[in-house]
Amino acid sequence: MIGLLLAAALNCGSTATQVDLDFCAQAEQQRADRDERATLAARPREASLTEGLWRDERRRTCAYYYDAYRDGSMAPMLYSQCLAHSAEARTRDLRALRSGFPPGDGAKAIAEEQRVYGLLELLLTPHQRSLLAGSETAWVRYRRILCRHSANCNAQLAAFRTQELKDSWLAEPFW
Repeated sequence: MIGLLLAAALNCGSTATQVDLDFCAQAEQQRADRDERATLAARPREASLTEGLWRDERRRTCAYYYDAYRDGSMAPMLYSQCLAHSAEARTRDLRALRSGFPPGDGAKAIAEEQRVYGLLELLLTPHQRSLLAGSETAWVRYRRILCRHSANCNAQLAAFRTQELKDSWLAEPFW
């Protein structure tokens, strides 16, 4: 709560210092976590089954992103942004689980996710590949349980993961 009050008093705009931006990112993470918990409170059965899997996937994915910046001053901010982004995605998934996912081709979306994952893997160091593999394994477990009754869910979540993998590559897109 204190972080939210501090963020309100801080400059989160283009003239902000890195310390300001770190606090702003932490406040955004806290807001996203609160929204995720509130959405989870009305959780369907699949949501409660996947909560631990999601937390593991979130931790591993954000460790992969953090690793790229671990020696830089932006690392704490980027880690908090990753946690916030993950909580926002989880909230979106839980809401869609209640209301239904839009139609999609799950097999095609998963194949595209695997293609992009394979391309990204070629660009990484062995350490980065190990972190990414842990993230992907946790992600697949999470998606498999959450979407076990819905091909449309598989299609949507695979499409989101594909975009997430693409976004993790910082150079020119090669997809």
